[in-house]
Amino acid sequence: MNKFTTDAIIIARTDYGDADRIYTFITSDHGKVQGIAKGVKKPKSRLAGGLQLFSVCHITFLVGRGEINTVMSTQLAKQYKAITKDLLATDAGYEMLNIVSKLTHEVPEDAHFALLQAGLEALDAHSTDVRLARLWFLMHFLQLGGHAPNFETDNAGNSLEASKKYLFDADAMQFVPAQNIDTALDSNHIKLLRLSGSLRAAGSLYKIKDPGKLLPGVEDVLKEAFVAVHRFQLQ
Repeated sequence: MNKFTTDAIIIARTDYGDADRIYTFITSDHGKVQGIAKGVKKPKSRLAGGLQLFSVCHITFLVGRGEINTVMSTQLAKQYKAITKDLLATDAGYEMLNIVSKLTHEVPEDAHFALLQAGLEALDAHSTDVRLARLWFLMHFLQLGGHAPNFETDNAGNSLEASKKYLFDADAMQFVPAQNIDTALDSNHIKLLRLSGSLRAAGSLYKIKDPGKLLPGVEDVLKEAFVAVHRFQLQ
């Protein structure tokens, strides 16, 4: 039998018949993998305990003849339980899964698995205040695809200045000088975006004092960027 074992995170699942379920996973070393877990919905299923949302699962697959493999055994490696105890954290977690499911190729980079795992870890650690963890994940996802905003120069090629305000041009992924516009971004918005993309771990963002006033403007930038780059509407 041709089998392989890998660490995986569930990014989608579909009921199949009365007792089975088909899962889509992103794995640490095999890209995206689909697998059917037979009998997983039965009360005494041996597979169910190791197939939890918002978890890292250690899974052995039997390679199928088509695109769908068979889940042979499962073991829960890490479960991020705090995510499910807060509605906002749960929503942010589902958004992360959905983004990885819909916006990565069938063979995504191994870094996408690591990013999703780090994003879930950040939500789990800060489950009652999820916006910075979400910001960190979204910025790093854009960077993995080579679509980070230009934080150095504006649309005219001039260096961004602390004394000026800007609008965001999502199609060009650049900032445009703005005058007398209340919703324009200042240097603090741009610093927060730049910092969120440069930090290796989301937890460091929580050391920033009072970022709440900046988040609406920063989140608008990310919404525009995901629509322009991926035709994807963020929550």
